[in-house]
Amino acid sequence: MKVNEKLLQVQTKLKAPKGRENTFGKYAYRSCEDILEAVKPLLAEVKAYIKLTDQIMQIGDRYYVNATAWFVDCENEGEMISADAFAREDDDKKGMQPAQLSGATSSYARKYALGGLLLVDDQKDFDTDEFKKETDARAGKAVQKPKKKDNADDLDKFVTDAQLKTLEMLLERANVPADKFNSIFKLTVLSELPADKYDDAVHKLEEAIKIKEKGDR
Repeated sequence: MKVNEKLLQVQTKLKAPKGRENTFGKYAYRSCEDILEAVKPLLAEVKAYIKLTDQIMQIGDRYYVNATAWFVDCENEGEMISADAFAREDDDKKGMQPAQLSGATSSYARKYALGGLLLVDDQKDFDTDEFKKETDARAGKAVQKPKKKDNADDLDKFVTDAQLKTLEMLLERANVPADKFNSIFKLTVLSELPADKYDDAVHKLEEAIKIKEKGDR
């Protein structure tokens, strides 16, 4: 059995119910540990294992945890499939030591990396519904491909390729569809965002991410 066939089998059989309750937000949720416990018996069946790694990435003046979940085939050396997720430490999180805050951010990112790898979908969660109400956005739409700049002068008027990648990452983390973002800034495509609007766009997206993350925790 090939690694993609093994992963498909695990994805099909996996059941990871939301057995925890957020007493403040009054919604059920699952943790990273819950997903790992549920998937262990299935991994033994297909002779595979999951490896989780973290990497700290600086984007602008912010630091993010980039978590990667790896599905590794024990029988076919070197064959693996991975999925990534990002999370940023909350600047306003009080009552936690730096190590605790970093650990919580890592767990959050790992949970969503695992969810992407194993098709554990949280889009119908209560917290996501609340986030939709806050942002009036629908999750799951792909970010539009960047428009090609016509000349050198355009490079000074619009966001750079690096800034564009940052915006795409933030849109994905915030679950804000590109067409919603474009309508707010009156754009045809994301790459047409003026350079002087970049900081404002990043701020709005980070606020949207905060709203979502507070609901997820």
